[in-house]
Amino acid sequence: MNTPNEPFVEDIAHTYGERLKLALSARGRSQTDLARAVGVTPQSIQYICAGKTKRGSTRTHAIARYLGVNARWLSEGKGPMEAPSTLTYLDMFERLSEEDRAMIIRMMAALLPD
Repeated sequence: MNTPNEPFVEDIAHTYGERLKLALSARGRSQTDLARAVGVTPQSIQYICAGKTKRGSTRTHAIARYLGVNARWLSEGKGPMEAPSTLTYLDMFERLSEEDRAMIIRMMAALLPD
């Protein structure tokens, strides 16, 4: 929660590059770590962080996964920075009726390879 003297994330991270730098800092990761993890050059990450691209990255989902942030927040600045956790999904699942749980389990089983 923000205190009166603490800026909101929206106030300090207007661009993709600013949001990426914020996420890197929050996770204690370097641009080089990120580049290695998502299969790009460190220069590519430097380019994005410097704000030299308006579009972001074709690897936004991989970057978001690695940093544990919400991909929509990273790409568009919308929604919370934090990615939904597994516990959030489990909590939602537990609040469903038995019938709905069974339906979701059948759907997931049908999507899995044999």
